[in-house]
Amino acid sequence: KAQTILLNYRYPDEILIGTNGRNPKVFDMYRCFYKTGELVLDTINPGDVIGWKVEDESFEVRGAVARNEVDSSSTVRIRKSADLINNDSGSNETEWRDVFHFPYGE
Repeated sequence: KAQTILLNYRYPDEILIGTNGRNPKVFDMYRCFYKTGELVLDTINPGDVIGWKVEDESFEVRGAVARNEVDSSSTVRIRKSADLINNDSGSNETEWRDVFHFPYGE
């Protein structure tokens, strides 16, 4: 299955696609290179993410909305960078950080 499909005019040869190919229970984000059809795992879903947000300039997954299974509340997470390859090992820019929490119904 596939869900989120994100496009960016600055990156005409790339598409971000949410699919559950790795794990049928969660949707990870994959980067599809349009011309070659190559599909690369971009962002792993830790298991509770129900939606992804992308930074416009860099076309990186920088935000996530997670759902708490116990009380159905939602949490918004962000990270400064999605660049795991070029990131300093001492930096925490690729780590997710909770910034907002919404109780169920709000």
